[in-house]
Amino acid sequence: MPRAARFAEIVHQFVVGIWIGTLIMGAVVAAIIFPTMRELSPHFTRFNLYTSDHADLGAGFIQARVFAAVDLVQFVALFVGLLTLVVSVGARKAIRFKSTIIRSILMGGAMLLFWYQFFVLAPRMDRNAIQYWQAAQAGDTVSADAFREAFSADHPTATRTFGLIGVCAVGLFVCGAWSATSRTEHDQPDDPGRAASS
Repeated sequence: MPRAARFAEIVHQFVVGIWIGTLIMGAVVAAIIFPTMRELSPHFTRFNLYTSDHADLGAGFIQARVFAAVDLVQFVALFVGLLTLVVSVGARKAIRFKSTIIRSILMGGAMLLFWYQFFVLAPRMDRNAIQYWQAAQAGDTVSADAFREAFSADHPTATRTFGLIGVCAVGLFVCGAWSATSRTEHDQPDDPGRAASS
């Protein structure tokens, strides 16, 4: 494998690994913080006038910042992952390899899912969450609960999108390992049949 391709593959796998780990950690934090808050039954001074439950309000307030960090990592991972994939494929002249086709499909799927989440779903959910917190802080419980319901209506879609991005990222990591260990024309110039099947 050419040096440029080898370096690109190492960076690609590292970035995709960080991406997967970030997605897992975001989900784990959510799975921990919401039950913990409900168990503690807190009451926050900032939302002292809000008469509904404070547990999910507080957990969501924190989790929103966690997901903002996750989105930042995803944005960088997608950019670097795509760049290194292009460099590796170009250096190896592997455009027609099965592994390249599958990786391209997975990368494209991850990008489409992330753009939808980042530019459509997340902004709408963020607006509802902010209005929820503002109404809660002002003591307008009726409006706050309405914004909370609007936010919750998007939650199943957000969960599915998050999970599908994770599936694409894991697939990219597995296919990256497959591609990095497969033979190419550069590795086996006397065996073009094997190279074409990689």
